[in-house]
Amino acid sequence: MTVTPIVLVSIASEYRSSIEDLTIPPAGCLYVGDALKKAGYNVVIQHISSNELDAVAHQIIKLSPLFVGFSILTGSPIVHSAYLSKKIKAHLPQTAIVWGGIHPSLTPSECLKEPFVDFVVQGEGEITSQELADALTQNRSFSDILGLCWKKGDGELIINPRRPLMKN
Repeated sequence: MTVTPIVLVSIASEYRSSIEDLTIPPAGCLYVGDALKKAGYNVVIQHISSNELDAVAHQIIKLSPLFVGFSILTGSPIVHSAYLSKKIKAHLPQTAIVWGGIHPSLTPSECLKEPFVDFVVQGEGEITSQELADALTQNRSFSDILGLCWKKGDGELIINPRRPLMKN
């Protein structure tokens, strides 16, 4: 497959004056990252606090990834993910920004209205992210990728049908 990396980012939530324990693994990024690795992709996972945003942006920009996927909970991670997404998009306009997780799954249209979000993965992302990576590397259509929400070149929002839940 491609040696161009895919970066997956999880930004810890902030509660009042403390930051979520970074020793708790970012399950969503790990599941999606494992699926992408099994499909032959080079994956870099960043599980960070909000005080690392600028340093991580610099690292991601140097990698020039195929896409940067964010796993986003409702709350402070939205603000920090937006900041990091904007910073990456300003330096790498060709790099796709993908939002997934609870918040984007519930509000895909609102997330896609942001100029720095190119795709939303709705629901479980293991298969959807593989199919998205394949479509990006092979310049294929996104229209048949279940669970993918995206923008056409003219700005029209497309919400593909949801992918059925995986059987664990």
